[in-house]
Amino acid sequence: RGKLDSLEALFVLNQTILLEMQEDQEFIDDLEDILVSLREMMRCDVLDEPFTRETIIGLTHEELRAHSHNPMKYYKVKQMVPSYKLGKTYALLNQLRTAVRETEVAAAAAFHNGKSYDRADIIEELNRMSSAVHIIMCKYLAKIQNQETS
Repeated sequence: RGKLDSLEALFVLNQTILLEMQEDQEFIDDLEDILVSLREMMRCDVLDEPFTRETIIGLTHEELRAHSHNPMKYYKVKQMVPSYKLGKTYALLNQLRTAVRETEVAAAAAFHNGKSYDRADIIEELNRMSSAVHIIMCKYLAKIQNQETS
């Protein structure tokens, strides 16, 4: 739960920074949607209830997978290696993506029980969240590429 708390704090901080940078509200809203999932995840863990959210950033689980695995098809961008040349917004989004991955690893360790996992629903949703942040990164790259060609 401590990793979920830290992750929630990082999302809020980065949303605040993006807002101060006057970044597109769409990106801030997408991060808010992921934050809603994080809060629901925490609630489900505390109350020992299943996590059942069907969409994240407006995409189903299947759509998340398709979009994150083929950004060229959906966003006309190649998967990019993080670089300072992609700017502060991209760096902040990548920081969130890696923090979600770290939380996923911590959840897998915390919920490991012999040969299975007690909360596979939470571990799977954290994996989907990192895909969702990756998609936001692709949307951002598409935006800056469009601005360069305009």
